[in-house]
Amino acid sequence: MQGTIIVNKINARLLPSINSTDVGDLFLNDKVYGEVVNGWIHFERVYKANGVIDDATKGYAATVNPLNHSEVFMKLEDKPEPVPVPTPEPEPPAVKPLTITIGGDDYESVTVELKPKV
Repeated sequence: MQGTIIVNKINARLLPSINSTDVGDLFLNDKVYGEVVNGWIHFERVYKANGVIDDATKGYAATVNPLNHSEVFMKLEDKPEPVPVPTPEPEPPAVKPLTITIGGDDYESVTVELKPKV
């Protein structure tokens, strides 16, 4: 289930209770995914409205005001959590051959080219 926050701010809680420890905040248009039981959604990460995925904030959030169930905090939709797309590893910088020229007053110059290891 997808829950989209439709109020300015609600608390994320360690357990599904208003007396449980506050573990973070959810803001307008943030999204969470999980199972909803008795007006609480259990989630593992927050998809922030600005596009950032917050893996640190997890727990429970009230979908409606626990003291007044007619006050809705989230729009609930039957949508699965998106599959995260892994960030590709950056390509290592290209290593160029190293050219060294050695010479001296009484000697001929010699140029050596060292090729990078493959």
